[in-house]
Amino acid sequence: MDFKLMILFVTVGYVCAGNIDIAPADTIAKTGEDTELMCQIAEAAIDSEFVSWFEYITDSNGKRVFVSNKPNDIIDPDKYEVDLNKKYNIKIKGVTIGDAGKYGCQTFTDGNNYAAYLTVYDTPSCGNTNGDNVKEGDEVTFECQMNYAGDAKPTLKWYRNQEEMEDVVFTTEENKPAMATVKFTVTPEDNGAALTCRVSSSSEPDFAGDECTSSPVLAVKYMPRNVQATSLDDSQANVLSIGQKIVATADANPVAGFNWEILPAGENKTLITSSGAEVNVTEEMVGESTWTLKVQNDVNTPDDIVVKTYTVTVNSDIVTPEPESTTKGGYVIATTPKSGDGKNGNSSGGFTPLNLSIMALLTSLMLTMRQW
Repeated sequence: MDFKLMILFVTVGYVCAGNIDIAPADTIAKTGEDTELMCQIAEAAIDSEFVSWFEYITDSNGKRVFVSNKPNDIIDPDKYEVDLNKKYNIKIKGVTIGDAGKYGCQTFTDGNNYAAYLTVYDTPSCGNTNGDNVKEGDEVTFECQMNYAGDAKPTLKWYRNQEEMEDVVFTTEENKPAMATVKFTVTPEDNGAALTCRVSSSSEPDFAGDECTSSPVLAVKYMPRNVQATSLDDSQANVLSIGQKIVATADANPVAGFNWEILPAGENKTLITSSGAEVNVTEEMVGESTWTLKVQNDVNTPDDIVVKTYTVTVNSDIVTPEPESTTKGGYVIATTPKSGDGKNGNSSGGFTPLNLSIMALLTSLMLTMRQW
């Protein structure tokens, strides 16, 4: 019981000891925004207390900008605005770096001065000065800096694709901008990455400052990778047919160039070459052969060309599109015998002896029926 009474006495005594219910507190503001410092008179003292606001930036002894018994007589109303309803919070409009410093709410009756310190953070700046010739394996440097004034030190952090980066060197020196520097070795995954610098403060964990994004985005040149070719697998034997189209692809920056070399098996065979991503399977490729795909861009050195080798057998089947009425987009393999091979048909589509015999029989029957 005694303990509860003691607490009640201290609490009431604290409230009654001063006529300010809510005193101003240290705060951080961003340049260009309005910020408010609180100084609300306790309800019991509203009719008996007078309040003055002072700024200690232009005058270390304090320059009065407002007194409650002359509410309309505000020094520099373009900069300050006092809330007469909340008695007497002050708004500092369009905050600048020059507004950082000490402010005081002073009561006349009880003679107390409640001070608060305003820290101002400017908008951070960050750019990409690494140029447009960055290659995989190069080291790049990004710097973020921000002007500020006041006691609450800022924290600058770098983020790459929304993930916080490690090994950031952060420095703050008096009368100098805060600086955050990060260096790292680029990989192909960094191509197109957006780096963002964000401002916070350990003094006010809930404070979220402005941020900046490096511009232009990081451009990284890298050798071709993930090289593939449709219908071909370099780990096994491949079978193709005349008329098929093989298309090579690769992930590269800048765009890769493709060169094909097709060497048929056996002696005295002619090397078939083709430049470009696409190669069409033709009759001259029929049989077994070794297909070599060479891929490169200007990041490659002569020793760094990406080479893929495929073992291929091209048969004499012809791949043709299916008729429109059957299946769209499909393929059907049609066997076309060579002329003079003694089979039922030739590549020119001429009549066989069997076809001529049947036609002669049909003609004879038609003449007999007319005589009837």
